[in-house]
Amino acid sequence: VYAWGKNDYGQIGDGTFTSQIIPYTTNISNATSISAGHQFSLTVLTTGEVMSWGKNDFGQLGQGNNSTTNFPFIVAGLTNVVNVVGGQNHSLALLNDGTVMSWGDNQFGQLGIGSFVNQNTPQLIPNLSGIASIQCGANHSMAIDSVGNLYVWGNNAEGQLGISGVQFLNSPQLHGLNN
Repeated sequence: VYAWGKNDYGQIGDGTFTSQIIPYTTNISNATSISAGHQFSLTVLTTGEVMSWGKNDFGQLGQGNNSTTNFPFIVAGLTNVVNVVGGQNHSLALLNDGTVMSWGDNQFGQLGIGSFVNQNTPQLIPNLSGIASIQCGANHSMAIDSVGNLYVWGNNAEGQLGISGVQFLNSPQLHGLNN
């Protein structure tokens, strides 16, 4: 994994808070995917584990605290991950069984766990299975299942979920679009 750019919160993962203008080689060599949230980073390892680093004021690193870290750490208790994505201050992980875990900022319900309470460790999103793809916006989330159904949740104040009549959703809702 290579990283570069602004490093105010250690989001490069090199153990410093010094920005890098050229690509820096991190100590992560067995990554299968990587995602950059807002001032934090996540990567999936070949072992199915997730490493996180950077800004953590909402628990978006999933490490059980709200402490910023400038060095990658394994997210405890999270295994069998095939993809991970970061939003503004929240994270999602797609597991190999088609379930989804979420953690971090939840003020708009973007974790999809049925509440508006922030979580600093991964939480299983209830009633969401058979998922093939996940994505985060700033404060909203989406998933597509294996037959093409779209699920949305989180902030809809600007219509970003593509549904009318609701401002915030704290649980995944099947969208009218499919396949």
